[in-house]
Amino acid sequence: MTTTHARRAAVSFREQLSRLTWHQACRLLGDDGEKLLRTGARRFDVDPEEHAYLGGDLFRVRVTDDEVDGG
Repeated sequence: MTTTHARRAAVSFREQLSRLTWHQACRLLGDDGEKLLRTGARRFDVDPEEHAYLGGDLFRVRVTDDEVDGG
């Protein structure tokens, strides 16, 4: 007997992020996750489609920081 699985359409980055709870987002960012979430929005202008990647268990955000050598 064969089982048929419907292939789900690709989920957008924003949709994946919108499904995270506060606790999950903090865990993804590590020990300082809560602090980073609270202060990060005031410090960086991030375009999720351009600067971020979320896939499987990997969440990566690239931002420019003038206080760090090389950006």
